Amino acid sequence: RKISGDRPRSAKVIFCSISIHLPLVFTRKIAIFLIISQISPFSNPPAEKKRTAAAVRNRDGFQLRSGDDIFYAAAGNGLAAATTTGAQLFTASGKCAASADFAMTEPMCAGSTQLAVFWDAGQNGIHALYPDGSAAESATEGGVYFADVNETGLITVLTDKDGYRGSVVVYDNDLTPLFRWDASSVTPVSARTTGKGLLCVNGAGEDGGYLRFFRIDREEMQAEFF
Repeated sequence: RKISGDRPRSAKVIFCSISIHLPLVFTRKIAIFLIISQISPFSNPPAEKKRTAAAVRNRDGFQLRSGDDIFYAAAGNGLAAATTTGAQLFTASGKCAASADFAMTEPMCAGSTQLAVFWDAGQNGIHALYPDGSAAESATEGGVYFADVNETGLITVLTDKDGYRGSVVVYDNDLTPLFRWDASSVTPVSARTTGKGLLCVNGAGEDGGYLRFFRIDREEMQAEFF
């Protein structure tokens, strides 16, 4: 039945029966409400059906490999996933663009549109997966405890190093080292390199936190805040 024109018959009957006991202004409002309630289920599908359909679509993609302790990270519009048996890089549609098999005890990962990097927390070495399906790996001098990938593919890695409180290494997107800073007075906690080569290191010292800035094409520190 169209919305315009005569009201539904069921609404008419209810309207007439209650008009005897209520003022006209209230009965009109109630009748309008009843008409809308009769029509609305046909114009708006139930929310539960929408959620079910979305769940079905999600099951079609993002097929994870076997393994425990799954760790996820955004990789542009896609997804990076690390497990105890290896690594995967997914596109936004859920297709697995790249995969690699290697064992990790505490799998970790970070990503961007350019690549995703994977590491076993506290262990030496990093692995990279690329949207074209290729993979790479590189040894590190100490156990990796943090990594970041920026929008241009520069990778910033924090590792342990004997005799220091930590080491910060910046790699290009094919895992070639570009810059290293060995920290002696503060412990690097996190770090990120901009697309223009400015490195910011968040460090913890004996008397509080520090921010130290470097350019990856120069050896000396550019600025420090604490």
